[in-house]
Amino acid sequence: MMREVQGSVTSAQWRSNSPEPAAAELRVMTSQDPLAMRRALDAAVLERSDMRHLLPGIQARTLVLAGADDRAVPPVLSEEIATLVEDAHLTVLSTVAHHAPVEAPEESPVASNSSLPKRPQSK
Repeated sequence: MMREVQGSVTSAQWRSNSPEPAAAELRVMTSQDPLAMRRALDAAVLERSDMRHLLPGIQARTLVLAGADDRAVPPVLSEEIATLVEDAHLTVLSTVAHHAPVEAPEESPVASNSSLPKRPQSK
């Protein structure tokens, strides 16, 4: 089951190009209690409530980071999030799936917020 989950949240390219980190990630995933993992996955995927109505209330500048190969949160959903959050900027990374900072740390702007455009200066 965990190999299937890993295949859903990471890109085939990353698994192929980074076999050691991919194997380490899989070891961590498979070392967890299987029932607890199933419950966590069910809660995250099957039992998750629709919270889109809350997105327009977000006041903070927001970076929506998406992977083009993400099957957990397909880019079309990330586009919707970026549209519903007033001050959001969408960045889609072409070579990753759901774990962008792991799969492409050099491309991931998470740490530096480099993908957020500068706000105009107040006068």
